[in-house]
Amino acid sequence: MTRILVISEKYWPEGGGAELATHRILEYLNSQGFKITVLTGTPNPSSISGIKYVYEPLLRASRKIQLWMNCLLLKNTHKFRKLVENADIVYIPGISYPLLTGLKDRKIVIHLHNYQPIQYTQFIPAPYEDFINIIGTPIIDYYMGKLEYGSWINGALSLIFSLINKLNKEIIKRADTIICPSKRQKEIITFKIPELSEKILTIPNPPPVLNTKNFNKSVTPTIIYTGGRSRVKGFSIALKTVSLLAKKYKFKAYMLGISAQQKVIKMGSSKILLYPKLPHDRTLYLLSLSWTLLFPSIIEEPFPYTVYEAAFLGVLPLATSVGGVLEILKGTVGQEFLINLNDHHSDWIKKLDYVLSISLDSFIDISKTLAKEIRERFDEKNISNAYLKCFRNM
Repeated sequence: MTRILVISEKYWPEGGGAELATHRILEYLNSQGFKITVLTGTPNPSSISGIKYVYEPLLRASRKIQLWMNCLLLKNTHKFRKLVENADIVYIPGISYPLLTGLKDRKIVIHLHNYQPIQYTQFIPAPYEDFINIIGTPIIDYYMGKLEYGSWINGALSLIFSLINKLNKEIIKRADTIICPSKRQKEIITFKIPELSEKILTIPNPPPVLNTKNFNKSVTPTIIYTGGRSRVKGFSIALKTVSLLAKKYKFKAYMLGISAQQKVIKMGSSKILLYPKLPHDRTLYLLSLSWTLLFPSIIEEPFPYTVYEAAFLGVLPLATSVGGVLEILKGTVGQEFLINLNDHHSDWIKKLDYVLSISLDSFIDISKTLAKEIRERFDEKNISNAYLKCFRNM
């Protein structure tokens, strides 16, 4: 029986798409007899029967620098050494890379859900080809830190910490296998670290589990945006687009992660509903009611789960064609609604205008087609078999 130690600073239901993907992958592995222990900083994880969960406070850090310093302490503890001794494979789907410096004679699998080995901020501006000469440099970290957090001080700190982050680029080379969810992510990672090319497997994230029987589309055209106030996720683009079209159409727009309390803003005959960050099940419910998801990200997204979930629910993603977005929607009706990043303003207005102008019946036809195409494209059996093969072959 193969023994796997999973080290994940956050574990579902904490975190986001990366943690949800990890949870689902462990479901696959657990069902096939792998003996799994999860070391995590999440005190109350969503447990899977048969898997052992070990809480580690040192992994519960609010800042990356603090996490990495804690990892240097953790790797020398008896508790950690004992867990490693009892494992054949160490699987890291997070960013606790300093722990790898203490591992010997163990197979290592790293699952990349971001660009941490390249950039301290984890953000790569899209399209990366336009910034190819400065990708992986402190310049990008300064620019993206300043943009996302709205302060040159944050930019300066990101620049300084990017020097420490260079160690992650070297540490990750210790891995035996690296998993990337999209070909685009692999392309960017190997551009900066070409020696990883032979170690990388490209496997999509597990398909979402959705109870679609209880989901019905709203009669009124409904828009949803889930990126909060994040500048790199395109908050200002989403708000501007919705505000402009509110003068022309009657619709509802759910904007999540925007305010501490729910607020309703009336614009013409439309309603813009501002929400705090919501639990995943509540977000899925609002997503299921919606006609279209606004995803105006300006960064190379490895494999955005929100777009993935939307497509499975038949919610039409109006998304910039960045990172793995195209790979999710390629060959489906959703590809026709991708936004040109270089001409995004007119493209957003044009395509959202079209969605808001069609009838409910017309939209439902598109919705059913998209859901059918995406489910055929991302077959759960094929994806689960790819993960099982990866760990069996270690």
